Amino acid sequence: MDTAQWEAFSSPRRIAVVGASARPGPLNFAQRLSRNNTHLGFGGEIYFVNPRHDSIFDNPCYPDMQSLPDKVDVCLINTPSQHVLSALDDGISAGVRSFIVHAGGFGETGAEGISRQDELRDRCAEVGAALIGPNCLGLYHSRGRVALYGADIPPGIRRGGLAVLAGSGSVSVSMMQLGQSVGLHSAVSTGNEAVTTAEDILEHLVQDPGVTVIALFVEALRQPDKFRDLARRANALGKPIVALKAGTSEKGAAAAGSHTGAMVGTGASYRALFDQLNVIAVDDFEELRETVRALTALGRRGPTHPGIAVAGMSGGKLSVVVDLAERLGIDIPPLAPQTVQRLNTALALPAETHAVNPVDVGAGFRNGKPSTETLGECVRILAADPHVGLVLVQQSLSGTGLANALEHSWAQAVVDAAADLDETVVIVSEIPVPAAHNSDAAADECRDSIDPLLAGSVPVLGGLRPALCALRGLSRWRGRTNQVWTPPPATATTANPAVIRERIRDRHGLLDPVETEAILAAYDLPVMRTHLLTTDSIPERPDLKFPVVAKVVSPDIAHKSDVGGVILDINSVDELCTAYHRILSNVREAHPTARITGVQIAPYLSAGIELFMGSRVEPGIGATVAVGLGGTLVELLGQPQVVAAPLDQATAREALTHMAGAKILDTFRGGPSADIDSLALTLSRLGQLTTDLADRVVDVDLNPIIVTHSHRGGLVADARIVLN
Repeated sequence: MDTAQWEAFSSPRRIAVVGASARPGPLNFAQRLSRNNTHLGFGGEIYFVNPRHDSIFDNPCYPDMQSLPDKVDVCLINTPSQHVLSALDDGISAGVRSFIVHAGGFGETGAEGISRQDELRDRCAEVGAALIGPNCLGLYHSRGRVALYGADIPPGIRRGGLAVLAGSGSVSVSMMQLGQSVGLHSAVSTGNEAVTTAEDILEHLVQDPGVTVIALFVEALRQPDKFRDLARRANALGKPIVALKAGTSEKGAAAAGSHTGAMVGTGASYRALFDQLNVIAVDDFEELRETVRALTALGRRGPTHPGIAVAGMSGGKLSVVVDLAERLGIDIPPLAPQTVQRLNTALALPAETHAVNPVDVGAGFRNGKPSTETLGECVRILAADPHVGLVLVQQSLSGTGLANALEHSWAQAVVDAAADLDETVVIVSEIPVPAAHNSDAAADECRDSIDPLLAGSVPVLGGLRPALCALRGLSRWRGRTNQVWTPPPATATTANPAVIRERIRDRHGLLDPVETEAILAAYDLPVMRTHLLTTDSIPERPDLKFPVVAKVVSPDIAHKSDVGGVILDINSVDELCTAYHRILSNVREAHPTARITGVQIAPYLSAGIELFMGSRVEPGIGATVAVGLGGTLVELLGQPQVVAAPLDQATAREALTHMAGAKILDTFRGGPSADIDSLALTLSRLGQLTTDLADRVVDVDLNPIIVTHSHRGGLVADARIVLN
């Protein structure tokens, strides 16, 4: 979509509506479109096209696009799906190159709809037309004061810097309501994205200086490489992107053919991608709402480091805030000694009592000062603490009558104190702030106290959990913004990806152990050398040293131990022969149709830390790697750390030190002390392998990687590679 086509969508002067109906009713598209644009003050022309009518709502109606008095900038097609292609052709013949198709009945409905959508895409490609949809609500843009939109524009929308992009029409309506409190630049419902994708629109939003925050509702990325480039560009410009990804549940993942497939599904892969790109990922609409409020209120300001100081008038509520913050991984640091001393004085605390973080300002009732003055003083003291990057004031903003007046006076004291501070100050109410269109009398009274605050530089966030999640996202984003991304250097290996790709050209599914071992060795991964037995006749081998472990080899068996296909601590040739037969018997009983190609023999490591490393290539996203505690109970040991590949050793090291149970790596209860740098190199090399072979690899399992006193960097005891 070129600049001229985007201008036609965002600032049209002449609009054609094909399929306009004269039948009145609340769902009449033409009536709703006219009402929206009259309300917005659109100053251009709207032409109705329908051969069955001479006029619609006292406006002339034309039989086709050729009959219009002027060439239009954009054509809205609101016909049944079977008539869309002919309407598109009519518009193309009239010289139009920007279209919005509101009708459904395309790729979302089955084979016939998919075929119709493919034809729509082909027609547009032939002439270079841009088309938003089909199956969408369309677009609203504040610059052109125009709504090419199939639903009512919510009341109270004001102009601002928030741009909303959503595949779902109903979600776009919900997200549009953010414009009532923070100001809306534009909102686009993209639908099926048959021609023009969300990434095509995002490109124009990123470079638009009027856009300060971008909120996305993502169902799928049609152009993931373009999204990566645009997200990095936005980050370099200091323009935050907040993304709510739908469809992230791991339901059904237990049926996946590998540990990686079970633990690193679409949700984790998207989260890893967003983290790499410094996109703020949120889990629900409440979190999205409060994150957008915080970002739009603060602009480019924000915490310079992650420590948060918490203050408020209620000790009970502060305890809940801190409990929740700890569960969310938010840093509530101890206060510096000089801060404690100043707070003790400000609150007139007894000699045996000392102020802590969080600060219960209500405890200062003995100091003889108005509570508003004490609260403002405490905010200033906390902002000066060297460990604090943000001051959170927990203050209810929900009361009526006298309670409302008191709450307002406390909140105003916070705003006044923050006016002279460089540090970020935020007010958080445990009750959501009422929406601007809420007609409830109590809400009106509450807003009367909040609106003056919203006009200032102190964000007012509602709901403890979404507000804290918003501040966590803001802090992480602020710490990594305005950075120009450079790709991590390739991890040095002896591998030749082209040679490997040719060697596995005709392979698919579970790769055999010999080839798996060769690929891992080519990437200098610490894999143990193994032997493959296809008979119980054990040859004399000087390199076969006991004890060993025996494991079934079968392309049909994902988890060997589940079918009795693993026997540990084998100490002689006789024991190995017995183990061979027992494994075959166990597997045939548990999985009679499984193809068995042999039994793999590997050195047995009796004690150590068992880790899991895996990688996965997700269609439309790319490669990700994961690390966590491993072994046969890997799925029960908590979610691993997941990061996008390729990754450098610093990122790999961070993943290792932040994984669940990371303390076990450092001589836990007499255990070995892991070589973190060596393990990080292994993880980064796994990422390199998966990135190099992303066109063939589905996933890779290294489980377990065993860390012992004599192998502190870990040895890969078992490995699987699955090819597409």
